[in-house]
Amino acid sequence: MDRLLQSLQDRPLLFVGGKGGVGKTTTAVNLAAIYAARGLRVLLIDLDPQASATDYFGLYDRAAKDGKTSIQLLYENAATLT
Repeated sequence: MDRLLQSLQDRPLLFVGGKGGVGKTTTAVNLAAIYAARGLRVLLIDLDPQASATDYFGLYDRAAKDGKTSIQLLYENAATLT
């Protein structure tokens, strides 16, 4: 499995489809977590209006706790990401 993950390291994976409830977000979030746990760089972009992937990682809860918007949290931490 590690060889497969390494071969995908620099390739984008897209999960798209018009039908809801088929597991696109669940698949994307779980693969992102697996890749990150194995030390691969991951960028997960949540373009779904429901923002389920964003919510899964707790960004909205953290923003509410800190009294900020999710965008403020992302921009504040952008400098620390490499």
